[in-house]
Amino acid sequence: MASNNSFAELNQRFVSLTPREKGLLVIATLVSIFCLLFFLLIEPSMNMVAKLERQIMSAETNSKNVQANVLLSQAELAKDPNLVLADNIRSLSGQIAQLDASLQEQTSNLVLPRQMAPVLSRVLAKLHQLNVIEMTSIAPVAMHPDSNDVSKDTDVGLYQHGVRLVLEGRYFDVQKGLQEIETLPWQFYWKKFDYQVTQYPLAQVELELYTLSPSSVFIGV
Repeated sequence: MASNNSFAELNQRFVSLTPREKGLLVIATLVSIFCLLFFLLIEPSMNMVAKLERQIMSAETNSKNVQANVLLSQAELAKDPNLVLADNIRSLSGQIAQLDASLQEQTSNLVLPRQMAPVLSRVLAKLHQLNVIEMTSIAPVAMHPDSNDVSKDTDVGLYQHGVRLVLEGRYFDVQKGLQEIETLPWQFYWKKFDYQVTQYPLAQVELELYTLSPSSVFIGV
């Protein structure tokens, strides 16, 4: 009986609120749900992205150092060939192969850049209550700090290829769209997520998803 009385009391309080107060209470509740969704769904993915970027940058730096040592050893071998230097070259070449394999393993589950827009379009087309306001490609960005020119392919390096989406719909329609993207067999990384209530109950959400590729070729939507 106590719980029924408490519920009746809460219900009476809600009914006694003005329309404006009710609207503010509903918005506050939706914001609380959104914050919970962000911490449970988006934040862990962003943390994983940051960790992966640090690992990739470290692997690329090691790979370049190993390549420099290979070139140095080859120069020494040309001056004074000997078996010791030849063994060093073979060892360093093996290290390069291991680093390349490590990079390949870390990116094997990622969606290909040319697949991003078609995959996202197919997912969003099924969600009839969710409007796609904008879908644009983001120019590739080199992930290693010593290469700012993405107009040419390089032998060593990864590039970040992104897609920017602006969606509009009710809160639960937006939530369903994000869940559909999360459950795809291919992996995306979340870089930006901005949720704004425009005209209740409609809201717009802007997000950026990206994948990684050794190619710097720009793929447009």
